[in-house]
Amino acid sequence: MTSTAVLATLALLAGAQGPPPAPAPPPASCRPIDGLAPLLLPGQVILLGEIHGAAEPPRFTLDVVCAALAKGLDVTVELEIWIAEDAKIQAFLASPGAHEDVAALLKGEFWQQDYQDGRPSRARLEMLDGLRRMRASGAKVKVVLLDPVGSVATDRDRGMAERLGAAVDASPAGLHVVLVGNVHSSLDIGTPWDPKFENAAYLFARGHPKVKAVALNIARTGGTAWTCPDGDPRHCGPGPVKGDPAAGSWNVLMYTDGRHRGHDGTYGVGALTASPPAKDVKD
Repeated sequence: MTSTAVLATLALLAGAQGPPPAPAPPPASCRPIDGLAPLLLPGQVILLGEIHGAAEPPRFTLDVVCAALAKGLDVTVELEIWIAEDAKIQAFLASPGAHEDVAALLKGEFWQQDYQDGRPSRARLEMLDGLRRMRASGAKVKVVLLDPVGSVATDRDRGMAERLGAAVDASPAGLHVVLVGNVHSSLDIGTPWDPKFENAAYLFARGHPKVKAVALNIARTGGTAWTCPDGDPRHCGPGPVKGDPAAGSWNVLMYTDGRHRGHDGTYGVGALTASPPAKDVKD
């Protein structure tokens, strides 16, 4: 979902010619998600593990929020964005979403960094604009940033877990939708390269044992994503992503045989589409 102001401003910032694309439908017409309804409960934490740099996970997140609001739930969205950007993002969420509001948001270092790892994407911006419009219509939705990069914190996953814990403590009866990389979203300790690594979701769950938390890993049929294969920002760009041809689209499937790599199920998004950096869009 994206507003005309966001699309037009992206075009102006990039020096593009011609009118912006037509706006998407308003949040009230969000796309339904098969299998999601059992998770839309007060106090539930839904962890969505994503592949950065694809358009579909932010769009799916927005539709989860839309479905929760339709059930009358208060919603908090926790995002893997630098907490140093909080003032700019909160100002944007409270703004009319005009050209100057988008431009002010994109001045943040998170969006302008050389190393574009897929998070400062056009899709991420469009998701924030969708949340802004929901709030403008009176919806009870908040946004909390999790990533301590740029702050005094040195242990990134522990810092993310503490931020998430504080957000849940502040709204214990609300629904929490957490969009993070699918390493951070694992509720079990360890990664394929470090069996002792303490993931953000694992640390959060350990500190909040009574909270209902469910982790969903992204399922896709393939496609592309904006990725960085190494530490050189010049090598970041769109690239192919492997997938499962049987993966569904806009659905939630829970595992019946226990967790797989720290996740309780999957959320299907079909084929991924690479989402370029918001600062570089030329539509």
